[in-house]
Amino acid sequence: MIHIPQAVARIPLLRGVLRLVLMGYARLLKRRFVIERRMGLDLLLDRDNIIDWHLFITGRWERPQFTELFGLAAEQLRRRKADAVFLDVGAHWGLYALAAHQSGMFSRIVAFEPDPISFAQLHANLFLNGAQNAIETRELAATAASRWSRATSTIAARHA
Repeated sequence: MIHIPQAVARIPLLRGVLRLVLMGYARLLKRRFVIERRMGLDLLLDRDNIIDWHLFITGRWERPQFTELFGLAAEQLRRRKADAVFLDVGAHWGLYALAAHQSGMFSRIVAFEPDPISFAQLHANLFLNGAQNAIETRELAATAASRWSRATSTIAARHA
């Protein structure tokens, strides 16, 4: 599937028409889960998820945030010349962890995701990109508080 080109995206009327055509195509001919190439990665996307749907249609997600985050990381690595660890807390299906792996800046990458469906999707995306041995995963929620919450205990109980 071809995402909306940048030149077309700048013209609101064309962008809207093309988006409607792509959405109709996807709803009629694509299944709920699809494997698509986006942002230089092969990704398993869930059309029922708003983030996945946006990435499916536009071809990108949070471009300014990616640019800023990895720009700051590169600057810090130039200054410190030390090993860097990337923590993707609330990884969803691992877009930031995969981008961190793709950048080659980090000696260790750990992705935390408590939701079982997103965690399974995370593992699928790691496999699709050959990163299953490069990115550690934890099916846990991360918090600053030192406590056990109902959400994490419910998830843990399902997998016990």
